Amino acid sequence: MFTIVNDLIVGISTQVEVVAPTFSELAKQINVEDNSQCNTDLKYAVLPKSFTQISGALKFVTIQQNFEIKLTKQYSSSQLDDSNKRTVTIELFDLTYDIYKKIIETKAGLPAVVINILDLSVSDPIYLESDHTSLVTSNFSIVYRVQI
Repeated sequence: MFTIVNDLIVGISTQVEVVAPTFSELAKQINVEDNSQCNTDLKYAVLPKSFTQISGALKFVTIQQNFEIKLTKQYSSSQLDDSNKRTVTIELFDLTYDIYKKIIETKAGLPAVVINILDLSVSDPIYLESDHTSLVTSNFSIVYRVQI
């Protein structure tokens, strides 16, 4: 099963890079704030989260697993207003939706295994003020089937 989880991470990451070709993986993906200042612009992370078994067909195990995507982009700091911060955050929200649509279209790159992709939720942005970075985190579930 862990091979499937890794394959899903690779498939999701591929879709992120298709939709956002200027983005690359964060060095430190769990605690984004641990990245150095120059290492948070145009970055992403794909993390597997909890999963549960759900009812499904005989001779298969059906899993619903949560995944998380983190997107970061730096903004220009201004003493006058926060329009740059706002603009970057809106761009990340739009990009999150586009990535989610692409993951659905491609079934995360594993159409023979993935049954459904659902339950998108996007959290409020986090601003890493020390390096002028906006962080947007999205979560969604992938339902997939593994043969016993």
